[in-house]
Amino acid sequence: MATLPKQQPQVQEEEQDALLEIDLLQLVQAVLKRLKLCTAICGTVIICGLLYCYLATPVFLANCRMLVEQGRLNVTQIQDVCSSEFGRDSNSRRDFITTQMKLMTSEHILARVFEHFEFGKMPDYATAREPLKVLEKKIELKQIPNTSLIDIGFKDPDPEFSARVTNYLAQEYINDANTRSTGFSERGLEQLREELVTMEKQRFETIRKINDFKTLHDMLSVDTQTNLLIARLNGLQSSLVAAKQSVAASQASVAAIETWKKNGLRLDSIPEAIQNPTLTSFKVAKIQALSALIKSTQDFGPQHKTVLTQRQIISAIDKSIRDETENSLISISARLEEAQIRLKLLEKEVADAETELKNLDKISDEYKVLDDNLKASEKAYQLVLNRVAELQISKSA
Repeated sequence: MATLPKQQPQVQEEEQDALLEIDLLQLVQAVLKRLKLCTAICGTVIICGLLYCYLATPVFLANCRMLVEQGRLNVTQIQDVCSSEFGRDSNSRRDFITTQMKLMTSEHILARVFEHFEFGKMPDYATAREPLKVLEKKIELKQIPNTSLIDIGFKDPDPEFSARVTNYLAQEYINDANTRSTGFSERGLEQLREELVTMEKQRFETIRKINDFKTLHDMLSVDTQTNLLIARLNGLQSSLVAAKQSVAASQASVAAIETWKKNGLRLDSIPEAIQNPTLTSFKVAKIQALSALIKSTQDFGPQHKTVLTQRQIISAIDKSIRDETENSLISISARLEEAQIRLKLLEKEVADAETELKNLDKISDEYKVLDDNLKASEKAYQLVLNRVAELQISKSA
């Protein structure tokens, strides 16, 4: 009994292939039969597309491309102001880029953008439950493959507004990155500048108080005034000692004159008279006149006119000697009186200087407080000034 089991699968396969074959003629005939329907469908799609392109609001996307690198600021060495540590391995780089992209749309940055452009007044955001999420959806972030470049974009129907938001978002990210890398913010720097102005006003106020204090007490400073008073007091003390010695010497001379007068001795022979050059010249002239008188007496006799003239000259010289001696005695007394007056004046000046020094010591505490306040203000002002300068250098870097 003969059977053909092996031929049946082959026949079935041929039948299936015949069914799967596409008869283009039949297809064209089918389309032609439904030509109006196909034409209507294609026309409807084209018209809807044209209407959408004409009526739909265009959305613009402004892009800002940023280079994002992992770095460390160093303001102690200018050559290393920005030393890049980016790219040491691909995993750390990828993680860093991903982190930065998350930070670009973090809530605190989005909140600043939202507040700056007043998105809360726009209908799309005013009715939203989470307006920051709505804002985030309009922000596009894209990393350029195998680079450290990130494209930041914002979608909006207004191209100018889109560009402004994109630029502001990029700037806020830069400020936030600077804050994290340098440890300061723009607001913090501004507060330091404001504090610097306040401290400068306090410095000027303290300086004004010190100047008023100096004017009130007629002084340069406590230390300077003290040194000047001590130097002046030392000079007065030396002058006082000299004045006392002068008074003692003058008193001794007057006492010696009184003793010579009591003993009936010649006053023109006392030491003070001998030291008088005028009196000495008179004595020399008298000696010369006596010598001439002796010679004239021997030559012409005691009654000769020349001899009598010589005697008159000697008498005049004697009178001049007595007058000059008396003047010397009066000068010694005057010197004593002058020395005593000077001594009293010096004693008063010394007492006044000592009193002024004591009073200066009393007000030195008040001046020291003012001076310490000024030094503290100067030190604090300098510290803040240096800090502001460092932060400005960091910001520039």
